[in-house]
This record gives sequence, C-alpha cells and structure tokens, in this order.
Amino acid sequence: MKTCPAIIAMFFFMLPALAHAEWITKTVDDNFSNAKKATMIATINAYDADQIFLFDCTKETLSFAYIEKSIDLGRATLPVDMVVKIDSDESLAMKGVTGFRNDDFSQIMTDEREPILNMLKEAGQARAKISVGLSISELDVKQTYSADMAGAAKAIEEFSSACGLNLK
Repeated sequence: MKTCPAIIAMFFFMLPALAHAEWITKTVDDNFSNAKKATMIATINAYDADQIFLFDCTKETLSFAYIEKSIDLGRATLPVDMVVKIDSDESLAMKGVTGFRNDDFSQIMTDEREPILNMLKEAGQARAKISVGLSISELDVKQTYSADMAGAAKAIEEFSSACGLNLK
C-alpha cells in the first residue's frame, strides 16, 4: 500500500503534461489529382476530442475550421467573424460560416487562403498558444478557444509539405 501515494504523486506531477493540446497530421494519396491530401488536427481539450481545430488541404484547396461535437451549431448557416491570435502576435481576421461537419459534429469553417497561410506561418514559430475567437453577431455570441502549441511545428511542417504550401 505504500506505492499508492507515490502513484498519486506521479499522476499530479504529470498532469500539466497531459493538459497539452495534441497536434496530429494525417496525409493520404489523392487518387483523383495524383497528389496528396492532408488533415491536421489540434485538440482544444486534451481530455476529449469534442472540440478541435482542423486544417484540410489539397494541392488546390486550403481550409480551417473550429469543430465541436454538437449539431446545434450547424442548424443554420450563419456568418462568423473569426479572430486568430498566436502567442502575442497581431490578430488575424477571417470570415467563416457555420455548418454541419457530419451527423455528430458542427463546424465554423473558412477557406480564405491568405489568412490561413499567415496563421500557419505564425503557428509554426509559436511557443505558447493559438486562440481563436468566434463571433456570431446574429446570435450575439462570442467565444474564444485556445490550444497549446506543443507539437505544432512538426505537424505544420508535415501538413505544408504534403500540400506544397510555401510557409517561408
């Protein structure tokens, strides 16, 4: 029974490491374009995957979305002001729209290429966090979600390489 306090103490010392966001990139071959498709995910809450930031790209397309496990957000197509802040850099503004991702998840998505490229450039150099503010004026709703940047640089490099994005 003397090992029990040691295990509990070890859990509490490891808890901050467990709270970090996870950045993952998955790359697949696109049979239709003879190129690659990539998806990069940053978890917002390390304890579950009910909220994520998601980037998708092909050689021709690029998108960024906030996704949550809820169908409520997608019930109507509404415009959204998206404001992204990485570490203490300047804010990046984008226009997004609400919608369904699938049967279980809703999204706020933008495909504004230049702001997304700028976000990826800054995120690749970031040390602390990415914060995404979402404002739906028709519903008078403003929310901000953040993810830690641990592991982001490697994931962004894989993502940009797969889709031929120039982040220099």
